[in-house]
Amino acid sequence: GRTSLFRVSRPADGPPSAPVLSAKGVEFSDSHDDYFQRNLVAIRTVSSLSAGSYGLMYRRQPAVRTVVDFLARNIAQLHAKTFERVSAADRLELSDHPVAVLLRRPNPTMTRYNLQRSTVADLAIHDRAYWRKFRSGGRVVALDRVPPDAVLVDWSTGVKRYLTVRGVEIPRDDLVVFPAYSPDGSEDGVSPLETLRQVLLEDSVAVSN
Repeated sequence: GRTSLFRVSRPADGPPSAPVLSAKGVEFSDSHDDYFQRNLVAIRTVSSLSAGSYGLMYRRQPAVRTVVDFLARNIAQLHAKTFERVSAADRLELSDHPVAVLLRRPNPTMTRYNLQRSTVADLAIHDRAYWRKFRSGGRVVALDRVPPDAVLVDWSTGVKRYLTVRGVEIPRDDLVVFPAYSPDGSEDGVSPLETLRQVLLEDSVAVSN
């Protein structure tokens, strides 16, 4: 049968309503564009943290930026497709499935290319990546990238929780997680830049001198 990462159903005719953040909680309007124009900047501001050491390496090291941008731009040109498993050896492409439609236009301010490019760049820099899901009527209607530095993985209660840098819990079902590998088993992974940290620091000192 059909499987969906986002557990969405085929939308009804007409534009679905979009969530709007308010002091009272989550309300709804009739337009995705209206929602994102008014709220996306605020959401990213709340979610974002400083670039951190890995982000600074990307900003300041030409070799790092060249490699990350090369990977991100080229992989982002590939189109992610949605398939239905017909049998153990056969797949049927579903170009009109809600997931396929969503990936083609994740949200009104971001193209498929931009979402894929930022995701690949996050994986190359941090070895992990996150997407936030926005729902309307129980259906996922939009996706947006969340900077890896803006998500904290918390085990203090014995159960894995995802928190913003302000300590607000993000429901796991509202995240698409691209987890990383780490020898100690943490989801934070080990950034490829960590392996290069000493070399990059020496290069930075040499340039500054």
